[in-house]
Amino acid sequence: TDIDLAKGRNGQAIARLEQFRRRMPDNEVVVINLGNAYLEGGNTAKAIAILDPYAREHEENSLTWSLLADAYRKAGRMEELHMARAETLSLRGDYQAAIDELIVARGTTSNKLNLARIEARITELEREKKALESLKM
Repeated sequence: TDIDLAKGRNGQAIARLEQFRRRMPDNEVVVINLGNAYLEGGNTAKAIAILDPYAREHEENSLTWSLLADAYRKAGRMEELHMARAETLSLRGDYQAAIDELIVARGTTSNKLNLARIEARITELEREKKALESLKM
């Protein structure tokens, strides 16, 4: 499938990856490559539909969050873009940059539930940042 994608044969790569996904629905390599194939092929909605649930189920996978952020950017979904970027950064241990992304996300929404989620995540990341800093002393 990598060769198909490199040669711009996204349809062939997607067809092959969809077959693999039916047999191995939770296989990391298959899911990430399929989401990327849809993203590269311009089908951001399908990429998001595949990558979002996988990222939430496998929160430790920074590649999934990074691809998901790219998909949200291409779809113009700024709140989710910044939230996905925050997850990518937090997994790299860059808590301040993650907090900064969430602050930007907070400014893109007026939805009270989303604001509460963002605030809770900022609080959680601030705690993780302090814990990391205390280890450095």
